[in-house]
Amino acid sequence: MPAKNRGKLPSLQLIRPLFYLSALRDAAREFSRTSQFWAPFVKNSQIAPERKAEIERQLQAVNSEIIEAHGTFKGVQDYLAKMRDLVSVGKNDVVSVDAVPARVFDMLNRTQVSIASATGARLPISRHGEGTQSLAVLMLFDAFLKSELSRKQGVKGTQAIVALEEPEAHLHPSAVRALWQTIKGIDGQKLVATHSGDLLSEVEMTSVRRLYRSGGVVKVGRIPPDLFRDRERQKFDFLVRRTRGELFFARCWLLGEGETEAILFAGAAEVLGVNLEQAGVRCVEYRQGDIAYFLDAANALGIPWHCFTDGDEQGMGDVEKAKNKLLAGAKSHRHITTMQNVPSVEPYMGDNGFLDVYEGLASPQKLEKMTAKPGDADYVLQVTKCLPNNSKPAAAHAVVDAMRLRGRTSVPKALRLAIYKAAALARQGK
Repeated sequence: MPAKNRGKLPSLQLIRPLFYLSALRDAAREFSRTSQFWAPFVKNSQIAPERKAEIERQLQAVNSEIIEAHGTFKGVQDYLAKMRDLVSVGKNDVVSVDAVPARVFDMLNRTQVSIASATGARLPISRHGEGTQSLAVLMLFDAFLKSELSRKQGVKGTQAIVALEEPEAHLHPSAVRALWQTIKGIDGQKLVATHSGDLLSEVEMTSVRRLYRSGGVVKVGRIPPDLFRDRERQKFDFLVRRTRGELFFARCWLLGEGETEAILFAGAAEVLGVNLEQAGVRCVEYRQGDIAYFLDAANALGIPWHCFTDGDEQGMGDVEKAKNKLLAGAKSHRHITTMQNVPSVEPYMGDNGFLDVYEGLASPQKLEKMTAKPGDADYVLQVTKCLPNNSKPAAAHAVVDAMRLRGRTSVPKALRLAIYKAAALARQGK
């Protein structure tokens, strides 16, 4: 601000006060008399002066009863009183022993919050687990905000900006999901930094902002309200936000049709020595939805993507959709890998060294009905169709086991390229 306008900043801060709660929520510190959030409740006493004087007389009486009953402090008092022979101190009641604070202010400063445990025992909040402490501090923060804002209601239009860092810290995943309702109830605009997919699963999709690095610059990705049609939004909510919120944190999405591809991605990456988790690559099964809106979401959020598709008509349709979603300047070969001339991943793996695995898993009854012979053009395809019903994921695990025994050279080219390219795209976002 220009120097002549800086005086207006306090007025702006009255209208839009900013409150910040860090991830380091130490209950012992936050519920102390010097805490920013607890101290106002301790100091802002609403006890009338005459009532305060009466309470302090009662405290003195209770203190005298305790000390007299205890008895052992009498000698200490007498010896300490001899100080008046050496230094200048008061003449009467030189030494007093206070079992309880004699003043209301001192008593309020020692106020302690206790919470009943599962057994019913009331324990000081600092003796509870980190999750309970963190949640208690968050609730204190909410109470502080409501109290602070109520004092500023005289300023027309007051609305707080509330910054919360990792409110999910130390909480059970179920508690994290429930926590969002509490956060929603906090007055004002909320800015929440989180590493929790469980928390994101409760947040409206259009409210999410993803910070990512591109070309050395930090950018902000978001899904605009008009990106999806209603049914697309519902499907994306179900397949990603509600069940796989961690996908928003990925550095790259590696998209495959279904469970089989996801199993092969993870197994082949392990054999190749590529740590997908460390690289930030997340496998996304898109066949339950439409590859197009997965790619729209990835582009909007700033998440690089790579597609691994079949070579049949449906797969080639997915390729065309992926090409249409490429950002300006992007090369299709870096984002799309296709298993050429095969209708699905099973015959591709059979053609590339794992036919024996599928033959070993095939149903004998179905094999007897095959018309193709070893060496025929459609023999591999027919063998893979002889797998027992719903056994494709099990076959994928068997192929992965075979890969581990045969080594990295056994990983078929298309699968290998998809994994390497996804890892390379993920590195761009670091």
